[in-house]
Amino acid sequence: MKRVFVVLTVVFMTVVSSSAMAQMKVGLVDIQRCVYESEAGKKLIQEMRNMQTSSENQIKAKQDEIKKMQDDYLEKEKSKALTEKAKTDRAQAIQDKIIELNEFARKLNMEIQKKDRDSTEKMEPELRAVIATVAKGDKLDLVLYLQAVAYAPNAVDITQKVIDQYNKQKPK
Repeated sequence: MKRVFVVLTVVFMTVVSSSAMAQMKVGLVDIQRCVYESEAGKKLIQEMRNMQTSSENQIKAKQDEIKKMQDDYLEKEKSKALTEKAKTDRAQAIQDKIIELNEFARKLNMEIQKKDRDSTEKMEPELRAVIATVAKGDKLDLVLYLQAVAYAPNAVDITQKVIDQYNKQKPK
């Protein structure tokens, strides 16, 4: 009996929701586009590029230092100017620098990813408020993220309106 009740409830909810959905005005928003095409998003992208360039420059400097150490090691090894202990010490120093470089690059990459994630998370509630404002203004009953929808022929794309409204509200 309980099973029949559950099945009937599911069927009823499906029928009711199907007919209700047919009358609903649905909007779609591409949240990624809102983040990256808004003025704040463009500023974020520029900051990320600057961080990336700075990181690449720092990594390049460390790589050049390692290359110089390797060249010096090879030159002295050819001229037989190094004792076995000196060879071992220099090889270890080079290996330590390579490990240090890899750790440094990993940390820089994590910093960049964290900044991107934190900035995007900060923007999301602000964008949700703008989405609600645009949806109310357009008399939409439901707004879905475009990335979550496979097919919605009668849905209205409000992405550009959201970007424009967000740019108006957000201080430069």
